[in-house]
Amino acid sequence: MKSNQLLNSIILLLIINVFGQVLHAQPGRSLYDDSYVHKIEIEFPYVKWNDSLLENIQKGFVYALSNITIDGTTVDSVGIRFKGASSLEGIKGGKGAFKVDLNEFVKGKKYDGLKKFNLHNYLRDPSRLREKLAYDLMRDLGLNSVRVAYTELWINGELRGLYNIVEQIDKTYLEYNHGTKKGNLYKADHGASFKVNRDTTGRYQPDPITFPDYWIDYPNDRPINKSAWEKKTNEKEDDWSDLIAFEKLLSTDATATTYKALLETKFDVDRALKVMAFNRISQTHDAGYGLNGNFYVYANPNTGKIEWIPWDYNWTFDQAPNDEVDVVAAHNIYIQVEKGRKVPFTGVLERLLTNAAIREQYSKSACQIIQLFNEERLFKRVDELSALIRPYVQADPYKLHSEQDFESNHGFTRLIYFTLRNGHPIYYPGIKEFIRQQNRFIRDQLRVEGITCGAYVAATNIDVPAVINLGVDEETRINATIMPLSASLEGLYWYSEDPEIVEVEQTADVEAKSEGSTYIVVSTTDGTASQRIKVNVGNGTLGIGNVSYEEAKIHISPNPTDNELIISMVEKNPNVKIRIFNSVGKLVLQTSKANINQIKLNVSAFQTGIYFISIGTENLTFHRKFVKK
Repeated sequence: MKSNQLLNSIILLLIINVFGQVLHAQPGRSLYDDSYVHKIEIEFPYVKWNDSLLENIQKGFVYALSNITIDGTTVDSVGIRFKGASSLEGIKGGKGAFKVDLNEFVKGKKYDGLKKFNLHNYLRDPSRLREKLAYDLMRDLGLNSVRVAYTELWINGELRGLYNIVEQIDKTYLEYNHGTKKGNLYKADHGASFKVNRDTTGRYQPDPITFPDYWIDYPNDRPINKSAWEKKTNEKEDDWSDLIAFEKLLSTDATATTYKALLETKFDVDRALKVMAFNRISQTHDAGYGLNGNFYVYANPNTGKIEWIPWDYNWTFDQAPNDEVDVVAAHNIYIQVEKGRKVPFTGVLERLLTNAAIREQYSKSACQIIQLFNEERLFKRVDELSALIRPYVQADPYKLHSEQDFESNHGFTRLIYFTLRNGHPIYYPGIKEFIRQQNRFIRDQLRVEGITCGAYVAATNIDVPAVINLGVDEETRINATIMPLSASLEGLYWYSEDPEIVEVEQTADVEAKSEGSTYIVVSTTDGTASQRIKVNVGNGTLGIGNVSYEEAKIHISPNPTDNELIISMVEKNPNVKIRIFNSVGKLVLQTSKANINQIKLNVSAFQTGIYFISIGTENLTFHRKFVKK
């Protein structure tokens, strides 16, 4: 591609929040906007809607007819039902989890380009943050995991409290995240197994105490236990050949030096290892490695590979069940604990880790994850999300965990609940304490493997780039300006996730190579902070919806703030008008400045809460949200 052609075709879409999350131009962009708490109102045509939905469970999770209003927009004749397995326990406390299908009764109905979404209820999360943090972290890793936002839910005019809006893995999701929707999508239920999960008799037993209904007798010489897998696309075609071929390949000699290369012909090994390493680091017990269920695999016809899709992260940032005998071992990424005993993994992960090359890649994936899983990044995110949802937690009439537990479980307080069958305890470490522990434990484990991820670094107020503005010069090189303006390129590490589309130098210069989309990541060399930028090289115009490329020229910090708010601008503006509104829309501050590119505002007298700032320049008006501690 020639320089002048590239110059006319480079598009940069840059929208980065505090957590490094990129807002994509895709279906659900409005619904999964996590900068505010949404409002969803469901209207059933009968008073005893709860009884009707319970009856529908007995009929096989049948949908009930209703109308739904999302942030003021009403869609009529949609389907609503209770969902989940353990999540159904929330019904006892008046807070069941729901699945919404806009397309169930009238074909073609959508909201924000979506046909389905889920409403989750925090049954196993006093903090209300675990599911959101887990999926956001995986999206930072480039895993295209589902999106999560918060909403208050009203049913027939009654407030039912705070919920998570969780993206549905369906054809809409596949088309955007995997490039096509034509392949076979499979969902693994508890008991879903490959040959490597079954012993020589063919008997597979995940946990006879917790899941007595999942005893499975399945001959070891026959492939795929279809009773524990659900085909979610192309259901009418009884063609499981892609999954069967993968199982056959997975079951070959994993110690062979050719195993990794052979497996990669049918399996996206890199994606799977990142998910499995994340599950261990985050101690996610209900999604894949522990109970052999609660995940998806997609046979992508574009790549010819099985692609692992993470799912079910409401039970994460945890200690393993029955791990009180050896807590440290429970946080190990190479072994697990059952009833106080260190035991090897069963199934897929155990087999993969017997291969030296795969074990090394798994360890490097863990190192990459731990760079993001650190105090500097996550403590700020925990505080921001806590401030966002706190008023809604307080107002929730059906909360399954108390306000006191909500507050304490964000920090360093471990909570114990006895909600599992047979009274087994569940331990919920304080999220900040869990993050702190994992940084130390995982780095120690990786050093044993000969991999150094850097020393553990506690939270510090280092000056890191919060916004990176990119511009194209005559040589089609993309030059970066980082903000705040006092930040330095020294001590930063830059890389492109696909150098064939764009290359990036450690001077922060980026060169477009070919059409396509990828991400540029900039992080501090000690791993305490990073940002991720989506870069599209192709035909089109700058901007997404109401958020344009120009908006990246203004940044506010710190956010959250105690006393001072700093507005930084790349360019000096002859006249800047500033207005700040509180969460109910009342104007609390108004001022104007001229011919400067940094403005400091004293907000020490503001009450704790969420505020919105309007920054008007000569040509544009920008809107930002910030939190006053």
